[in-house]
Amino acid sequence: MQAQEKLTKEQLEQIKKFQELPKEKQQEILEQQCIFCQISQGKVDTIKVFEDFDMLAVLDINPASKGHILIFPKKHYQLFFQLPDSIRNKLFEIAQKISIYLVNILKCEGINLYVANGAAAGQRVPHFVLHVIPRFENDGINFDWQSQKTDKKELEKIAKLLRENLAKEKKQKQEKAVPKEQIEKEQQKLEKELKKFRRVP
Repeated sequence: MQAQEKLTKEQLEQIKKFQELPKEKQQEILEQQCIFCQISQGKVDTIKVFEDFDMLAVLDINPASKGHILIFPKKHYQLFFQLPDSIRNKLFEIAQKISIYLVNILKCEGINLYVANGAAAGQRVPHFVLHVIPRFENDGINFDWQSQKTDKKELEKIAKLLRENLAKEKKQKQEKAVPKEQIEKEQQKLEKELKKFRRVP
């Protein structure tokens, strides 16, 4: 609320107008203003390491260390939990392969996989990016944080809520899943239909 009060009346009106636009138009505007979308569309020059239909991996031009790689989906997703399962899985598969090659090529002593998910976590650009950061002894990069004391009851409360949500999601997926017997029946039906189209030698 405090951040909103700092905005001018004109800025608030622009935000309101943007929110009233159809989602497709909002997406189009976000992509036009997003540096990573511009890179994906080939409008910004960069040094590519990997590219396919969905994904791009490039060398960071302002690296935390030598060989710092940015991996991101070409389609505009702002946050980690917005990624479809297929994109998420591919992204971490690429990160795993790149990590292995970085260790072999640069002889680095470790790798950090870093995601800034949301403004409070340090996200500067509203496009999901996975940083692959090679680590070397005395490289000056610091991911340390001040440990906090917490109450065991508070931890148990958080764990309980997480377990409940995960169990609920699992149940929903199981309910949506097609039974194995139904899949087999559909396959048999399809086979019968296909036979009708097979030519006799």
